[in-house]
Amino acid sequence: TLRLWDLERGACAETLPDHGSSGINCLAVDWSARRSLCGLADGMLALWDLDSTASLGRLRRGHAGPVQCVAADWAAGHALSGSTDGALLLWNLELGTAVSLHGHVVWVSGVDVDRGSRYAVSGSIDGVLRLWELRSATCVRTLQGEWNELKCMVVNWGTGQVLSGGAGGALHLWDLGSGRHIEAVPGSGGLRRDAQCVAVDWTTRCAITGAIGGGLAVWDLDRSSCLHTLQQEGESAV
Repeated sequence: TLRLWDLERGACAETLPDHGSSGINCLAVDWSARRSLCGLADGMLALWDLDSTASLGRLRRGHAGPVQCVAADWAAGHALSGSTDGALLLWNLELGTAVSLHGHVVWVSGVDVDRGSRYAVSGSIDGVLRLWELRSATCVRTLQGEWNELKCMVVNWGTGQVLSGGAGGALHLWDLGSGRHIEAVPGSGGLRRDAQCVAVDWTTRCAITGAIGGGLAVWDLDRSSCLHTLQQEGESAV
């Protein structure tokens, strides 16, 4: 189910019909054109019009496994999706065609696209991060630490830093330019469960992570510490 929320009221503003789709695992939103691109459990991607709630079609040929992450460069008409089959696909949204980006061999768990330079970063469950040049569909840098279970990531394209999260709620900060691991933030101060999603305010250097099983953790990246946790019993953050 896809729901549109009013953040000021803290209420669901609209529920979009599923149009017979399988479960939604991830999405990217074009707020100017009021449309969304969703990654589905059946390996397809679906486009929705947020105002009319109408289906705008599906991208059917590509993934053999559930789509776990998606990011879009709406102005360029491209999207990047990753799935549990290890496939990373670069889509032409107008034509509905895709090009494979070869490199990952296991579950692709995160993607992010730089809308200006046509670069992208992807991460997989084995802890590998890859920097891609999308025009040539080539990997230009690989980053890997001594840990596994990368489950989410977000990129600051202005500074060239990546924050990844995974097993035990731990966070890792990377520098894309040098490929260097900058900092590790242990998950022991947070929920102590795998970080499944992450968002960052790069100005204040604060991050928020969500865990399966319920709960959010707010982090101070400069102090490498958890500021506080929010949890409601019986509910999952993702």
